[in-house]
Amino acid sequence: MKQWPALLNDDPEAQNTLLRFMIKERINDTNDFLNLKNVFMSGRKVARIPTGAADIIDGDRTGDFNTTATYLYVIIENAGTAEWRRTALSTF
Repeated sequence: MKQWPALLNDDPEAQNTLLRFMIKERINDTNDFLNLKNVFMSGRKVARIPTGAADIIDGDRTGDFNTTATYLYVIIENAGTAEWRRTALSTF
């Protein structure tokens, strides 16, 4: 949890400093929230493995995914068109 500077008196400059700090942190929090789609994989696990990048059917949407023992498949948006992408899985 963030620690906010304490106001020890009624000094207007101290109050302004606190407000500037709070506004900056709020902007950072908002930007972090808006960036969540780039941090977390969103979507739902679908019940099928795609046969190719264009194997999009009704109901598929960006973020949908599935896995096999060797690949992770995810639907992404590429220039306004949804398509499947896959990446190889390995142990580490």
